[in-house]
Amino acid sequence: MRLSTLGLFACAFATYAANMDAQTAKVNITNSRMTIGAFIEQVEQETGYMFVYNKREVDANRMVLLKAGSSSVADCLNRVFDGSGITYVFDDDYIVLTKRGDKQVLSIAQQVGKNITGVIVDETGLPIIGANIVEKGTTNGTVTDMDGKFSINVSSDNAILVVSYIGYVDQQFTVKNQKKWDIVLKEDLQSLDEVVVVGYGTQRKGNIATAVTTVKAETLQNRPVQTVGEALQGQVPGLMVTGKGAPGEAPSLQLRGSAVLNADNSTAPLVLVDGVPADFNFLNPEDIESINVLKDAASAAIYGSRAANGVLLITTKRGKEGKPTFRYNGSVGVNTPMHMPETVSSAQYARIMNEAAANMNQDPIYTAEQILGYENGADPNRYPSTDWLDLAIQNTVTTRHGIEASGGTEKVKYLVSAGVDHQTGIFPQTQQNVFNVRSSTDIRISKKIDISFDIRYQLRDMEGLNDQQDIYKQVIAADPTMVAYYTDGTYGYNAGFFTNPLVALYEGGQKFTNRHEASGLFKLNYEIIDGLTFTGIANVKYTFKGEDSQSRKLVYKNYFTQEIIEKGQNSYSDRRDQNNYYNLQALLNYKKSFGIHNFDILVGYQQESESSDWLKGSRSGYPTDLIWELNPGPKDNWVHPTFRVIDCR
Repeated sequence: MRLSTLGLFACAFATYAANMDAQTAKVNITNSRMTIGAFIEQVEQETGYMFVYNKREVDANRMVLLKAGSSSVADCLNRVFDGSGITYVFDDDYIVLTKRGDKQVLSIAQQVGKNITGVIVDETGLPIIGANIVEKGTTNGTVTDMDGKFSINVSSDNAILVVSYIGYVDQQFTVKNQKKWDIVLKEDLQSLDEVVVVGYGTQRKGNIATAVTTVKAETLQNRPVQTVGEALQGQVPGLMVTGKGAPGEAPSLQLRGSAVLNADNSTAPLVLVDGVPADFNFLNPEDIESINVLKDAASAAIYGSRAANGVLLITTKRGKEGKPTFRYNGSVGVNTPMHMPETVSSAQYARIMNEAAANMNQDPIYTAEQILGYENGADPNRYPSTDWLDLAIQNTVTTRHGIEASGGTEKVKYLVSAGVDHQTGIFPQTQQNVFNVRSSTDIRISKKIDISFDIRYQLRDMEGLNDQQDIYKQVIAADPTMVAYYTDGTYGYNAGFFTNPLVALYEGGQKFTNRHEASGLFKLNYEIIDGLTFTGIANVKYTFKGEDSQSRKLVYKNYFTQEIIEKGQNSYSDRRDQNNYYNLQALLNYKKSFGIHNFDILVGYQQESESSDWLKGSRSGYPTDLIWELNPGPKDNWVHPTFRVIDCR
């Protein structure tokens, strides 16, 4: 009895929802400023209504203002199309938009040419549940029910229906005079036979039962971002990408939450490029063939605790048999900071601060005379109105150029590529240049033996600011009543904690970093017997990084008293890092098929060795900022060079 009552209530509720009155349909507006197209999409998602309109009459890209919060669809439509000459009509589950003055809108049923019904099954005759049926070139569509049946109204006899379902080949057919269709979908064998890179090998896509996502090269190449990690944003379910924004700063990646089992407490997934650990963020995107993401414990278990946060397997491009081909790809872009904090004038700021003081029963901070001075702006040295963000933040420029040559014969295949990336930061005097050079050679020695050589070199040249985060905090915290520049062009001096953020920004000094990375990868494949293959991999990688940090003494002059104020001192530090990494792998893989049974057995051995050392020296108290070397620095205030070696095996 309890179950019957619950079922009756659910049916009644569903009927009520399906027949929801147009006047009571609600939509929750979270962004008060949006395009008409975005508004239409939100209404369709939240209410189930479908919009019908002529794109020539309704400008979907026009920006409109709406009241944030929950409002009826009718009220929102009145606001969106007020004064535009567009009227709307609710017709069953449709909202029809037309121009005023047009003939009376026909109902959707009158506009529809005919109703098409049918059944969709697979090759064995079983119904396919949830197959998509869409009228080509429109948003008119439906899905099959539990019995594989569907019903759809189409515009005319010339309409083309597209039938699709995951794992099956898409089909298209013209309606013509036929009203009932029996459709048989065939399995997409090519998709199921696609080879996917997994731990220490490959698998047919049709045999994979674990959580593996593949991102193709086309996805990475067409995105105007500076790192490969940022190109993955929104492409892999469960992958959270947090960009840093500054040139040379790689984004942080987190896959399906955090599980810290690494020595450095990192939550980043393990990244392997062609089977060996590497940093992939600043690779040339033109060199990447695909990225496979192993997301669950079953797919990543072979890598042990290092794969606690998932695994990213990057496969680079290789040469193909054929005539030599040459390829160039280049792009130039300008980035503008979005969603910047809104600023107020100095007069508004003074009034707000006085109001805050009054609410706390305190005396006013600014006098009426000061507020009047800020308002008329007659004396910008005493009463400025400074927009610090406008003075400190700039648009950024990104450029990318890549060239590639590939080709080969049945015996030898090759690929050579080079790329250069340039990016400036939102702060002046910040930028990064990345140079990549790579070559790969595949040689077929015999039917049973083939070898490959990969060589890669990367140079990253970066310029940054000392204490960049502190400078940004100062720019945000500085109020508009502080002077940035005096009328004589000198920097403004403001007594207090934030003297003048622009002095630290433009005169505080810079940090120069150059990072060289050279790596080589040798691979041997030997087919011992049919199905049994030995693979040997040897990888070596050398990384050298130099970092020079130059800090200047900050000098201010009080415009009114001509007093010279000095803060800090000239200092210089020089650091050199070197890292040597070696990786040896021996893998024995047996693959064999017996009828419907497939055997895939892998036995392997891997050895890694890594050593690091660094050297650092610094001095302070330089009498001038013209020479940045350790030796000319004063010896009464210096730090002896420090040397350290770390060896990991």
